[in-house]
Amino acid sequence: MINRTSFQLTCLIVFSLIFVIGVSPALISQGYAQQPMFELISPDNAAQVGQTAVMGKGYANEAAWSPDGTMLAVATSTGVLLYETDKFRELPHPIQTSNRLVSSVAFSPDGSLLAFGGRSGITLWDIAAGRERVVIPTASGNEVLSVAFSPDGTRLASGDWNGDVRLWDVASGEPVAVLEEHGKVVVKVVFSPDGKYLASAGGYDSLAVYLWDLTTGEPIHRVGGRGDAAFSPDGLTLASGALTDDTVRLWDMASGELVSAFEGHTGDVLGVGFSPDGTLLASSGGWQDPTVRLWDTATGESLAVLEVCPPNLCGVGKPVFSPDGTTLAAPCGASGVKIWDVATGQERAALTGHEQYGSAVNSVVFSPDLKMLASGDGDGKVRLWDIVTGELLAVLDGDIGFVNSVAFSPDGKIVAAGGGRYEPKETGVQLWDVATQEPLLRIDDFEYTVFGVAFSPDGTALAIGSGNPWGFGPGSAQVWDVETGELLAEFGLQNEVEPSIMMTVYGLAFSPDGTLLATANGDGRVQIWDLINQQEYAVLKGCDGYGYSVAFSPDKSLLAISGSGNFNDSSAAASVWRVETGEPLLRFEGHTGVVRSIAFSPDGRIVASGSYDGTARLWDTATGAALTTLDIPDASSVAFSPDGTLLATGGWDGAVRLWSVQH
Repeated sequence: MINRTSFQLTCLIVFSLIFVIGVSPALISQGYAQQPMFELISPDNAAQVGQTAVMGKGYANEAAWSPDGTMLAVATSTGVLLYETDKFRELPHPIQTSNRLVSSVAFSPDGSLLAFGGRSGITLWDIAAGRERVVIPTASGNEVLSVAFSPDGTRLASGDWNGDVRLWDVASGEPVAVLEEHGKVVVKVVFSPDGKYLASAGGYDSLAVYLWDLTTGEPIHRVGGRGDAAFSPDGLTLASGALTDDTVRLWDMASGELVSAFEGHTGDVLGVGFSPDGTLLASSGGWQDPTVRLWDTATGESLAVLEVCPPNLCGVGKPVFSPDGTTLAAPCGASGVKIWDVATGQERAALTGHEQYGSAVNSVVFSPDLKMLASGDGDGKVRLWDIVTGELLAVLDGDIGFVNSVAFSPDGKIVAAGGGRYEPKETGVQLWDVATQEPLLRIDDFEYTVFGVAFSPDGTALAIGSGNPWGFGPGSAQVWDVETGELLAEFGLQNEVEPSIMMTVYGLAFSPDGTLLATANGDGRVQIWDLINQQEYAVLKGCDGYGYSVAFSPDKSLLAISGSGNFNDSSAAASVWRVETGEPLLRFEGHTGVVRSIAFSPDGRIVASGSYDGTARLWDTATGAALTTLDIPDASSVAFSPDGTLLATGGWDGAVRLWSVQH
């Protein structure tokens, strides 16, 4: 039996957390400075909410050298970063643009422009002026995966998710031509050195590299390979990667015939690139073989194998030589960018900011005193951030697999995290002392993954939701004594097909007074438990698919529920219900993908939702109206600050974003 007094607490305790006002931080994107407190986010000003700060650099997708070799640009899931190459120091972030999820980056031949493509389209950035010169939007869902300048700088080529190769006029940003042959994803475009031809490489299930005659706009060769393509400096040879085997292939430009093949990788070949003099070819491997290999193009001899990151962490992007051929750079997703000396094979630098923050952020939560923010990440770590400075204060590793949920105790002295994974099998919950970062209680008696953790309002108990990742059990909600580690209670909703099995619990929440516990379950039903009388209070059919997240309003009268609209896990569900009657009150329409997280603002006037459709949205709880939409790559977590002036979001791009009212 659960200790009844452990859960009896008035709403006053919850609202008393909002004493932390004083001077709130004003966070400038990529930098921080103290200013007067932010404005309370309300239905009246929600349309003015904008991004205030980014904590973390996201995934490194592609790197490009400036023509003079003095700068290295890195395309990341949070934007474009520039590094000076004498000591590979990051330059002050000059690129303030809405195109944040960036897949590809390229310098113009004269070095004056930077082109980058991503989820929001294509941007041409004037480097000297520090501003956008041209912005080319794309249709929703059609991410631009590759951009390349023609040798004379007058044209820009792009390859996109819809399978189109497009040519653009650089001066005006107007379309020039569409080359339609792939029909599916195009992950790389590259001009021949003389600008007469264009190569385009398919990805995923697009099994070809096409060579286009730009005079006629027709393909002249279709060769094997996919993933990447590169012309030799003399323009006579085309190299291609391979997402189906471990071979790098060289093709004769005139005939389209195979010239030679280099074998040595132990998995997919994701990237290829020639040295400026054409004597070397660099190739990069996938998840199984995250290395860069150097080949003698004349003999096919393997000259070096450069280690980038541990196997099964991420694949390696396109390797690129510096203009003088002495240095090689290659991005590796969550492991950042590695830089090597070509002659010796020695590592010159590692741009490791990406390594720290490169995995998906599955959960975010503010500390009660508004000094810190905790993020639970897909790399198995919990990170504590200083909200005023943006500094990373601590990285906590509890060996619990992918971290799915984090929570602060009401007094802010303890942080808890729950997670799990199959290979290697790890699952459990770990508690840490926030001040010392020392581990406290560990709970690991779980057969499957832990998806949710929540402290009771008085901080004496921790609720834990777990189960089979596919939703239909076995799983349950448990309540544990934080001090002793004693299991106080266990609740489960029976599988309707197999009553002996309890449903997976993906998300859970205590009511503000601690008398109720709500769970979001694998079949879309939400169970509410009366903790005082140890009995079921209500069962709500919150979602037609999976139920993922629940949140009580500050006065306990309402319950917000999010999940999927069907079991294909591709549609959206978000709603608000009356707790006392179990009746639906509002249904939020607008998301086009699974709604993974939901939260009430501290005053209860707004509901925030985060969805895999690439947005977080704010809703008016009085009317159900959509107030604003925030662009976030697959937003998996949303949380309001205790004073209601900030919104934190986490997503698959590996960054924590803070949002506030902008004027």
